[in-house]
Amino acid sequence: MPAMTKASMTKASRFATSASKSLCLALFALGAGACGEGGESGATGDQFVPIAASEGITYASETFDLAPTVGGTHCMRVPMPERFRDVDTVLVGMDADLPLYTHHFFMSYSEEPFPGPGDEPVPCLNNEGFVPIEETANEGAVGGGKIVMGAGVGVTAYRAPENTGRLLRSGGHFITNHHVLNLSPESVALYSKINLLLRPASEVEYPTNALNCLSVDVNMAPGEERTVTATCLAPFDLDLALLGSHMHQHGRLFEVSVYDGQTQQTRDEVIYTSDDWDSPEIIGVAPIRLRAGDGLTFTCHFINDSDAPVTYGLDEDSEMCAFMGGFSYPQDQPPPQDPLPPSLGTLITNNDVSGMLIDTTAYNFLPF
Repeated sequence: MPAMTKASMTKASRFATSASKSLCLALFALGAGACGEGGESGATGDQFVPIAASEGITYASETFDLAPTVGGTHCMRVPMPERFRDVDTVLVGMDADLPLYTHHFFMSYSEEPFPGPGDEPVPCLNNEGFVPIEETANEGAVGGGKIVMGAGVGVTAYRAPENTGRLLRSGGHFITNHHVLNLSPESVALYSKINLLLRPASEVEYPTNALNCLSVDVNMAPGEERTVTATCLAPFDLDLALLGSHMHQHGRLFEVSVYDGQTQQTRDEVIYTSDDWDSPEIIGVAPIRLRAGDGLTFTCHFINDSDAPVTYGLDEDSEMCAFMGGFSYPQDQPPPQDPLPPSLGTLITNNDVSGMLIDTTAYNFLPF
């Protein structure tokens, strides 16, 4: 294994500083609600408690050891509980307990049948739960599916407000994506514990889905400061319900404002800001209406304090600039016959330009 670099030790210190924080990337597709430490059944203060089978599903991974300086993804396929398997279901909350050196945890949902022989979770690839970071570009390694919740270090809880939640079509299964980076000089034992609270689909009138925008125009020389900005445009009228961000360790400030469809990339009204790359605040909001052609302008402020160039990428030495949120159809209008909107996403390749959000329902995993 390579020796820890000064930059890696700095990152390890940042991870340690954030150990007492809780990230609630909070059900990207759920909508507004309360997010934080503790909550209703399943999480009490700093204590994780499994839920009853009648409430949903509790997933607890086996403990796995991670050597120094190693990163990767622990990926498992998890069956839907039998009582929910043949009906449309709504995900209305989650609890999570995740250890230090978690970069993020995503739970995705695939409408494909569970591939395992029984009712126990199975690895995503080659009978191994852990996939080294150099192999995670392989679709099978990250598992596929669509993101429905996420969390970071600590014990966190989320409950959707009444009449909202993430609709899950019948017949599918869950996929874990636990991205871990051991930035310490010693081996560590890691794990994940997740509660998913499920309800009948008939209980939700305005289900929500993911809205994600990603700029890949990130390229910094050693010591360089850089601002990356982009605008994603709504293809139809929608209500924003959840606002959040994603950057890596060079991120210093993330801002979002509404583009009114007339003034290109206006920043007159900042509706979301975060200066915490590791545990960004993810907020539920009263519906923010975007009409067709309106959009969101998001801006990442970076400082490359390393001695090497930094470009866009998925590993710990690269950077990302992404708005990650959730939306529903307009809640002051009768819901359509199919109330679940498509997931929306876009990938913007140049700085300071706009791109139309597209239907990413058919895309696997990161829906950009």
